[in-house]
Amino acid sequence: MDKVGGGAEDAGNSLSFKGELTSQHVFDLYRRITLDFYHDGQPHELAMFSGPQMTEAYHRIMERIAAEPELKKEFAEIIDLKRKQWNVRESNRKLVG
Repeated sequence: MDKVGGGAEDAGNSLSFKGELTSQHVFDLYRRITLDFYHDGQPHELAMFSGPQMTEAYHRIMERIAAEPELKKEFAEIIDLKRKQWNVRESNRKLVG
């Protein structure tokens, strides 16, 4: 796990903070990571490594984001930006063959 954690830190895909997990922490994490998307435009599921308390807190925050219109809007804007970035990456790919 040390190698996985180190790789995530090297890629800028780790999150370190003090105190309780907040929606802004989750938004910061999503802004920093690279997301891939299915052909229907839905983002791939994230593979996250954390302890049970952090996993529980993350799920609570995601439920709150889904329930509160202002947070839901901000999260949707982040996902839309990530989808645009993914489309650019995909359009720049060169197929070998």
